[in-house]
Amino acid sequence: MDLYLKLGGIPQFILENANDKTEQKKLDDAISTCTEDIIKYIGEGDTQEDTSHKLVHIVTNLPKDRTEYPSYSEKLIKFASHYVGEKGTSKLEKTLRYRLISEMNVALKFGKSNQVFGNLFEEVAHRLLRNGGVFKVRSLDTKAEEIYRINPQDRKYMFFDVNEIENGKYYQPYEVNFPSIDAIIAPSSLFQMTTSLSHNTNVAGLEKLGSKLSINRINLYYVVPTVLFNRFQKQDFVGDIQEQYKWKYRINQYVLGIDISSIGPKPDPGSDFNVIRSRNVSEADGSIRKPDSTWKNDDRKCYNCGKKGHIARYCKSRKQ
Repeated sequence: MDLYLKLGGIPQFILENANDKTEQKKLDDAISTCTEDIIKYIGEGDTQEDTSHKLVHIVTNLPKDRTEYPSYSEKLIKFASHYVGEKGTSKLEKTLRYRLISEMNVALKFGKSNQVFGNLFEEVAHRLLRNGGVFKVRSLDTKAEEIYRINPQDRKYMFFDVNEIENGKYYQPYEVNFPSIDAIIAPSSLFQMTTSLSHNTNVAGLEKLGSKLSINRINLYYVVPTVLFNRFQKQDFVGDIQEQYKWKYRINQYVLGIDISSIGPKPDPGSDFNVIRSRNVSEADGSIRKPDSTWKNDDRKCYNCGKKGHIARYCKSRKQ
């Protein structure tokens, strides 16, 4: 199982190399030597000692995914494993973030994006969300802007079985093509990463998670680069018609912006994008918190010091 999680889901390769430390080390070597050229290898033929094949696998849509496409008809490019994705993205993040921004501009123009860059963005977004902080969101139903607060996670939580999911923790599925969602904070927050303006929600994944979700309203956050934030619109559901109807009226859709021009997460709003513009805060459990005496940051300028993000009565420059 440990090798499956590290090397990826190719049974023959895992079984043949279960006790081969040299072969296993090649994966770490491939990660340490990979460059942004890995992007151009995708879709090309085999090359001698092409390390990209150790890092990126092609998977397909399964019958259980119940997408609008016939089973086994889609080619989905994914990192070989969560381990590879995390390590590879960490190494290439500084180099590729500018190409990611450029890729987002293409997505804005044509509504499509490169799958590999989408994988890279997903890894970056997972890390920033796990680290916690305050993120700007916009309701795709009412268009109102709010901020969403996520508590920092003490470690990376993953699940094979939905029964492993604990409330209040940021969980990711081990399954690389798990339908509908990329992460969950039970019982009322779901996350779907995308670098495209169109990303329909497959109700099959919602059905799988049903036992861990609130019987009340559920918030589905489409996590996108900030360049797509203002253009992203409400998405459709796909899959069984009856299931679509059931979930459509239980889910609130939001778009959540991630600033990929910044490497590190910010525990509080610190960029122009992240400035708080709403007086409501969405908590991880889906509730809305009104500002009170403990909320000391907003988008007004302090009349004592002139700085944005202070409430005057808490300003250290306040005259006594």
